Amino acid sequence: MKKDPSILGNAIIVLQADNDRLEAQARRDAVAKHQGALFDADDPSEGNPHGATTIVEFYDPRCPYCRQLEPLLSRFVSRDGNIRLVLKELPILGPASEMESKALLAGARQGHYRGLRAALMRGSPNDPTVGSLRQVAMKLGLDWLRLQRDVNSPAVAKELRANQRLAADLAFKVRRRSSSEPK
Repeated sequence: MKKDPSILGNAIIVLQADNDRLEAQARRDAVAKHQGALFDADDPSEGNPHGATTIVEFYDPRCPYCRQLEPLLSRFVSRDGNIRLVLKELPILGPASEMESKALLAGARQGHYRGLRAALMRGSPNDPTVGSLRQVAMKLGLDWLRLQRDVNSPAVAKELRANQRLAADLAFKVRRRSSSEPK
């Protein structure tokens, strides 16, 4: 294939490079602007709380790619010893994702975030039901009635909305799937 020697081809290359540079700068600026929200000490985290490197993971507990990455990232964080992994729920795959994300945040209020996250991320790829979630929660020793209250609490809803706003402010390309859309 021949290269286009025209000035138009060169102009497109220069414009694309300039656009890439501007987008990268906008991402850096957004991270700097939202540093407090990104690295919030109250967010669930793994690894060394004072690690030299912090990774912030926005994830959906129903996402097959997130599920595939979870054990690898956990091993990496535990082996390094100098990494803090901040976890931010971002339920974008419909109602089942939202239910599990709310359950994770509610479970954190009982000190069971890590165990519940591991169980949900490594659990059945089928959509969860209230019954299956109850079974997992009870097996981990969570207070089921409290979990149900917390799942429906304004604080949990507020935290999920904050994660969604933060992802949007950071210009993540996120599209929510409606419950009527095929999987």
